[in-house]
Amino acid sequence: MWPAFQTYADGNTVNWVGSEGSERPASVTTLDADDGGGRTTSFVALAALVALVASLLSLGLVLRPRNQA
Repeated sequence: MWPAFQTYADGNTVNWVGSEGSERPASVTTLDADDGGGRTTSFVALAALVALVASLLSLGLVLRPRNQA
């Protein structure tokens, strides 16, 4: 729940802090990562895994011993 305070040019302020259904309800944010089929969550998890593997490979290349010949 996000209380908001709206100020007008004439100095009047409206407080949007009420409960749902009131005359001046506060904003409410709801997060839902699932599209019903689970595809969004699966795609995000796969993308995160690919990014992790790429990062670890890059780190391994940077930290590998080099021949001083």
